[in-house]
Amino acid sequence: MIKISNWTRRYLAGDGFTLIELLIALLITAVLAAAAFQFYITMQQQVVTQQDISDMQQVSRSCLQEIGKAVRMAGYMAHTLPPGTLAYEISGDSLTVNMGCDDPTCPGLVHYVRFFLQEYDGDDYAKVPFRPDGMLIYKLMKETDASIGPEVYADLITSITYTPIGTSELAITLEVQTAKGDESFETNNGFRTFVNTERVTMRNVSL
Repeated sequence: MIKISNWTRRYLAGDGFTLIELLIALLITAVLAAAAFQFYITMQQQVVTQQDISDMQQVSRSCLQEIGKAVRMAGYMAHTLPPGTLAYEISGDSLTVNMGCDDPTCPGLVHYVRFFLQEYDGDDYAKVPFRPDGMLIYKLMKETDASIGPEVYADLITSITYTPIGTSELAITLEVQTAKGDESFETNNGFRTFVNTERVTMRNVSL
């Protein structure tokens, strides 16, 4: 036997629903819709946050790989370098890697790759709203002897340090931050940071 609810019987009988019943139904629907919308907003925010974190980590890995590639070549063809030329030079947040020339027609020519930080200007800072007071953000710049001038390799860099280990190894530590704050992250006005370190062995620098 098919059971019919009281509301269904009343509807089939032509009694319809009372105003209070309709209001209760609308209230329940509104509560369920609000809960579903809040769940959607939360999930969307988590997706955006995870994407920002992934982008931040990718920037860190890309920068370290690029710098590491240059560092491994430090001192290449050192016998062709002018006397007194170092395989690499560190000055604050600046790193210059020097290499010789393997073409006999260019003795004494120094090929170099230089990485350094350049602080954001006013327009750049305007694209990072709600950053904490005093938070400094930099671009990682790359310059070579073949380039016209420095070029931006990456942005949203917080700091970079170069630490020599022994005579043929260099530790590079890079800190990157997200492009915008995350309301669920209470520290640093919601701006997450990621620190990554890579140790690079210089192939052409003797132990």
